[in-house]
Amino acid sequence: MALNLLITGFSCTSTKELIYFEDAEEFETLVNENTFESKFKVDDLVAIHISSLNPEASAPFNLFRGAEEGGIAPEQVDYLIDKNGEIDFPVIGKIKIAGLTPSGTRALLTERLADYLKDPIINIRIRNFTVTVLGAVNRPGAYAVNGE
Repeated sequence: MALNLLITGFSCTSTKELIYFEDAEEFETLVNENTFESKFKVDDLVAIHISSLNPEASAPFNLFRGAEEGGIAPEQVDYLIDKNGEIDFPVIGKIKIAGLTPSGTRALLTERLADYLKDPIINIRIRNFTVTVLGAVNRPGAYAVNGE
């Protein structure tokens, strides 16, 4: 009986008496720009398109599947990062990109393409970027995101 009285007495605290995060202003960090940059990992699917002022010179670095028959445009081939963290890039060969950011990969490719292209334009996208939502939400799970 005394235990029930004790539990009941402590569980009836008014919510007005509790102030959650009362000193949160001291810990807030305002971020004016998106500072997150994803890093490539094994099994990521990456789209890389190389272009330059001379389209014929950059053509060997872009692989396409399908033909332009019946008005169907060819689709560019994506690269799957293998268990060693590498992709097999045309002309250059195997390059390790696991652990690199898209900007780091862009710098690496620019360096490796220097013998072939002058001032290449390199576009890189992660094709299988997902966000996982956990907790007390209506629909937890992994969601594919178009764009990073």
